[in-house]
Parts: sequence; structure tokens; C-alpha cells
Amino acid sequence: MEGHWLDGGWLMANAERGEVDVKLGARTLTLRLGTNAMAEIETLLDGVDFTTEIIPSLAAGKNRATYIRAVIWGAARRQHPTIDLLEVGALIDEFPTEIGEGPNKLSKLAFPTPDGADENPPKPAGGTGAG
Repeated sequence: MEGHWLDGGWLMANAERGEVDVKLGARTLTLRLGTNAMAEIETLLDGVDFTTEIIPSLAAGKNRATYIRAVIWGAARRQHPTIDLLEVGALIDEFPTEIGEGPNKLSKLAFPTPDGADENPPKPAGGTGAG
């Protein structure tokens, strides 16, 4: 079962609240990029701006290990407060594909496109338009 255990029951990630479940073998991390997570990540990275440096870097495929580890760590702390950087690094080593999906999904939930905007608009049809 995916989700996390809290007060005697399983809770599922809530995408409407910006949560993402990342399944890692028998374990599931619930990640969320809330204000506290972003502030902790910026503090960890000596003030690197989350919205102008980290998110664009990850979105462009510049997967710096420092950024990925920090984002997973910060996003996991809300539901997994005892997780540390060494544990996150070990999870990245063991489950690189699964972990790699986390920051991308999180950034789309934390910074959605404006209503009506299409991230992948259709290409114009060929031809001159004359009939």
C-alpha cells in the first residue's frame, strides 16, 4: 500500500496539497514542497534561491546531485521528520529512477502552469491555409 502510516492508519499523498508518493521498494516517501521545505532547502544550500535557481536547473535537466538530494530531503521532512541527508543519498543510489521522478512531479505541483496554459501546445498544421 502506498502512502504513509500516521496515527494507526495509512494516508495517501494528496496531489491537491502538492504531495507526491515515491515508491522505493517496500518503502514509500511522501514528498511535499511547502514553504518550510523550500526554506530548509535554501538554508541547506547556503541561500541558493529555490524558485530562480533550483527549480529552473532541475527543469532544464541539470541534475546536480546537491540539488536533487536537498530537494528530496526537504520535501520528505514534513511526513518523515527523522530522515537525514545520508539516508536520502543512499535512497538515491539504490532507487535512482524512482527518486529522479520526485523533483519533477513536485515542481509541477508546487509551481503549476496558469489555468488554460498548455505546457506542450500543439504544433501548427502544415500548409498555407489556402483552400
